[in-house]
Amino acid sequence: VILRQGQRYEMQLRKAHLQAATQPLLASGKTYLFIGGNGSVGYKNACYLAQTYQANVVLTGRRPLDASMEERLAHIRNFGVKAAYHQVDLMNLSEMQALRSDLIAQSLAPNGIIHTAMHFQYELFKDSSLELMQQSLNAKSVGMLHLARAFGQDALDFIALYSSAESFTGNPGNSTYVA
Repeated sequence: VILRQGQRYEMQLRKAHLQAATQPLLASGKTYLFIGGNGSVGYKNACYLAQTYQANVVLTGRRPLDASMEERLAHIRNFGVKAAYHQVDLMNLSEMQALRSDLIAQSLAPNGIIHTAMHFQYELFKDSSLELMQQSLNAKSVGMLHLARAFGQDALDFIALYSSAESFTGNPGNSTYVA
């Protein structure tokens, strides 16, 4: 619940009525780009797509390629698909544009983008700062803007934006992430 200028607002879940897709969004042999793929959510979803759909996957993250990521890539490649890692910062538009060029050059142009990147720091709302809240928000808002600018001219099947169910469960330490 939030009060703004005397108005009370409550979060609600509403059932969406969507039309059935005419063709599947996920398909064998396609390539999917995971923004924030160095994290647990991105990696697990990449494994699922590689194993279930024989999809090629590109994982990205701010951290340099290390032995742990090499092991993850090897695991994914065991499904008989291409797997790559690129160190990029989603907050840097020129890096995202360079990533697009690199993927095209490597015959890994994405058919879909899965945005799982986040900036998370466990902090109670009362102890948080405006700077921390802005960093958390930027991972999704500015990050999505950079994705649109870098890949917007491409004929993508979809862009999936992962968010947080914490908004509905009320974990107080995640307040800046879900704000």
